[in-house]
Amino acid sequence: MSVELQFIGSLLDSGMPPSKIVEFGVEHTYFTPEVQKMYLFIKNHYLIHGQLPSDETIQSECGALPDYDCKEPPSYYADKIIKRHKENVIKKELNAAINSLAAQDPDKALETVKNLVGMCGKIGIVDESSMQNAREVAETRIKDYFERMAHPEVVQGIKWPWPHMNEQTQGMHKGELYFIVARLKQGKTWTIVALMDEVIKSDVPAMVVTMEMPVDKVLRRFESKTSGIGFGSFVKHTLTQLEKENYVNAVKRMQGGLAPLWVVGNGRVRTVQDIELLIEEKKPRVLLIDGVYLLGLDGQKGASKWERVSAVVDELQKLAQRKQISILATTQFNRGVKKGAKEVDASDIGFAYEVGQAADILMGLVQDDDMKLNKEMVLKVMERREGETFNLKIRWDFDTMDFSEIGVVSDDELNLKNTKSDEPEAIF
Repeated sequence: MSVELQFIGSLLDSGMPPSKIVEFGVEHTYFTPEVQKMYLFIKNHYLIHGQLPSDETIQSECGALPDYDCKEPPSYYADKIIKRHKENVIKKELNAAINSLAAQDPDKALETVKNLVGMCGKIGIVDESSMQNAREVAETRIKDYFERMAHPEVVQGIKWPWPHMNEQTQGMHKGELYFIVARLKQGKTWTIVALMDEVIKSDVPAMVVTMEMPVDKVLRRFESKTSGIGFGSFVKHTLTQLEKENYVNAVKRMQGGLAPLWVVGNGRVRTVQDIELLIEEKKPRVLLIDGVYLLGLDGQKGASKWERVSAVVDELQKLAQRKQISILATTQFNRGVKKGAKEVDASDIGFAYEVGQAADILMGLVQDDDMKLNKEMVLKVMERREGETFNLKIRWDFDTMDFSEIGVVSDDELNLKNTKSDEPEAIF
């Protein structure tokens, strides 16, 4: 008797409707054609008539019956089906890669192997984290809710560097995508560095993908930040004796943590598929991408920059949910946002409107001449899926490497005025 018939028989014998197969990570396309026909017949009969067909009807219509004489639960047979399906997919794709190598097309072979990893990661993806029965999990969720109420001071996700942000959002959460937008050379990488410093304190596995700046330079900025040594002195190697000691002590504290902080770049990461391979290997809990507009997708030859970035953003949103990690990426405002502009929103984002649509939280960095003189920056929470937007003034001091929170400021306090260009928006 086939494992598919055992699975269907065990499922129905336990009183579950046919559609329940998805809760075990199984799709009907994993079955042989004959069993697919039987399954779809039973499923449609149940949907139309409200009950399962009799054995006589199944035998008459399909020529066989499910195996009801099973001693194992449905999950046992589901695991076997998923394992066999993965083996079949792997064999098929590896053969395609070998054929490409034989045809002296290594690029196509590499693309096939990359796609294979993503495909296998999606097989059996419907599990307890991605599909839940609201009735069954209600009691557990009530308990969890009241436990959180009893400890409101505990941030549920990965902490931001700013207390008000944590209070409003409860940190960065699994399956969510965040964007920080700024003008060219206006603090995007330094924001990533500030987040790196917070992540290292939380001791959770993290990965930083730097698309523009070499890995060594990002690490230098991070070491300057985490040791509290002015960046100018740090890069010029003009540290005092006390600063040398602070540097060494900061690095030792960092080494005392258990969770890795991977920094990847130097032109080795080009596509979202590259990132997914890294996630599969290193298993980060949070991913920070500096310069998302430089990422691409495999097989995207000939696409415009607008189309490419749109597709990348869409795939990153799916990746965050599929891998259940937090992803934060930086991008740029369009050319219509002038230097010193403080009134910005999602329509000012360059490259792709999908950034604002996909973001769980969309943030912008703004700074006028007075803020720059006072070593300040404003982080504007421009859009949120949940909660109100707000403006958060933070310190922006490269002498002390202080990027801490100053406080919330209203639009009136920012003295917003029209600082957008009258020129039409550039299409990239």
